[in-house]
Amino acid sequence: MRKRKKGGSIFIFVIIGVILVGVLVYFLFFSSFFKIQNIFLVSNTEDYDKFNTFFQTYINRNILFFNKNEFVGNLKDKFPIVDNVDIKKKFPNSLDIKIEYRKPKYYVCSEECFLMDKKGFVFQKVDKSFNFDELVELENGFNNIKVGKYIASESDFNKIDFILNNLAGNNIKVLSVDLKNETVYFNTEDFSIIFALVEDVNWQLEKFFTALKKIKDTEDMNKLEYIDVRFGDRVYYK
Repeated sequence: MRKRKKGGSIFIFVIIGVILVGVLVYFLFFSSFFKIQNIFLVSNTEDYDKFNTFFQTYINRNILFFNKNEFVGNLKDKFPIVDNVDIKKKFPNSLDIKIEYRKPKYYVCSEECFLMDKKGFVFQKVDKSFNFDELVELENGFNNIKVGKYIASESDFNKIDFILNNLAGNNIKVLSVDLKNETVYFNTEDFSIIFALVEDVNWQLEKFFTALKKIKDTEDMNKLEYIDVRFGDRVYYK
């Protein structure tokens, strides 16, 4: 009699355990409690309508298994202007989304005009009436431009941006940049500066600033067309 009672108790506990597991699985996976119902844009709130259709594709998904990386990747693919995304889960069923936009630093304008960030990422097509005054134009050497793509290799553009920042830090305003193979022309209002991307850009910058300081004290400054710092220890100018 005792053995039957013990066996019956175990069976009851097993049934109860199965029921509890089933309830838990249903609660976690199938109930509406953890389904995303609200997605709040906590930055650039005036642009909510722009993102709303995309956000709706994540409504009713389970917040416990919400994949942030997938969400960010899909958002950036659909909206190349998006740079950084911060997501906070607000249990049981809401998301707070903070979006930072890419900042334009360069532009290309021929038949169509495009904006690029400091990394050379093409993120927006704009009208020719856009105000480009504070941006640097990228000229003929930059082609095959597509929104959502980089305009040049990451290595090349990092060097271009590094040179440009150093020139700007010394009050040299570059109006446009032209890339021809591995040669880059930084064009100011008065003259051009020619760099080789395959050479040490720090050394080329040092040569340029040294040469410019000497040229400024001569009559050549008034008719200066270019300074070429590509070759070894030499500096050529005209």
